[in-house]
Amino acid sequence: MLTQLPHGYAERRVGTSVRMVARADVLPLVEQAVAEAGSLYEYALRYAAGQLEGGRGPVPLLDTPSGAQLAVRHCWRGGAIARLLRDRNLRVGDLRPFAELEVQSVLSARGVATPQVAAAVVYLQGAWYRGDVATVVVPDAADLATLSLGSRRWSEDERERAWFAAGALLRAFFATGAQHADLNLRNIIVRRDTGEAFLLDLDRCRHGERPKAGAPPRMIARFHRSRRKLERLLGAQVSARELAALKRGRGL
Repeated sequence: MLTQLPHGYAERRVGTSVRMVARADVLPLVEQAVAEAGSLYEYALRYAAGQLEGGRGPVPLLDTPSGAQLAVRHCWRGGAIARLLRDRNLRVGDLRPFAELEVQSVLSARGVATPQVAAAVVYLQGAWYRGDVATVVVPDAADLATLSLGSRRWSEDERERAWFAAGALLRAFFATGAQHADLNLRNIIVRRDTGEAFLLDLDRCRHGERPKAGAPPRMIARFHRSRRKLERLLGAQVSARELAALKRGRGL
């Protein structure tokens, strides 16, 4: 469980099987969702206002009474073990939804732009648990792979601005001492209207007090491996101008 609730959040429990932490204005909707559909994710699928592409499963968009829109993700397993466990996680250590909320709160306080986690819910079943996370949707945004390599890629000037913003984001992130387990082009999104970049997929991210030697180079190497893999897959390339903008954003 969280060591301390972020400001403006509240916790609710349903018996011994469901624990939810959410922004105070979102909590009534989360409680209603769990009561009606059994989980926040199933409720979002039922009443989806749209859907995001990518990921291991559908990511429904859920409208809230306040006017904000939430992207609701279920915590699916990855890798070879996914065939066996699918969405079950062993109930040891940090529970993924709460870990993501804590990391997002810490990184945001340290100046790293990330979509705000509005709700984190876990469903306990003996030694196992399943989980959902709802984040506030960043409007008019695309990930680096889509905006640079997709069929509707942005203009050259927009792409250069986006990669510079991504570099500045990574510089701020590395300065916190945090480590991202899967840094890739899909996990950085950029608002087209403002040019602001945001970091995604924080559930396995670890935050620290100071940078660890060698960690940023390892994460950057992983980032560029993902880039080259996507370039081969999509038959396109990130331009030298974009890569130079990424370096400038990082202060190199």
